[in-house]
Amino acid sequence: MFSKPQKPVYPSQSVPISDDLIAEERYRLTATLLEKATELITTMDHTALLEGLCRNLVEATPHILLAWIWIGPSNSQEIVPQIAVGPALESILFR
Repeated sequence: MFSKPQKPVYPSQSVPISDDLIAEERYRLTATLLEKATELITTMDHTALLEGLCRNLVEATPHILLAWIWIGPSNSQEIVPQIAVGPALESILFR
């Protein structure tokens, strides 16, 4: 038996956000992902593409404060983002 998912409540809010705002935010995020997915086919500068993806995700919603990417071996002892974008970047220290 499945229950209906509850509306998101974000830390800065005491009540759930409206269905219209959820739909609007979902549309902006989906549009960003689709735009960058199509660029994968044509771009030669993958670093710029990934940086743009992070930047666009952060710009699409106030609920994403940091988007980062690390590409490397899965058995790495340390993960240090190669690309990091967002207003929370200033408060996070990467070694």
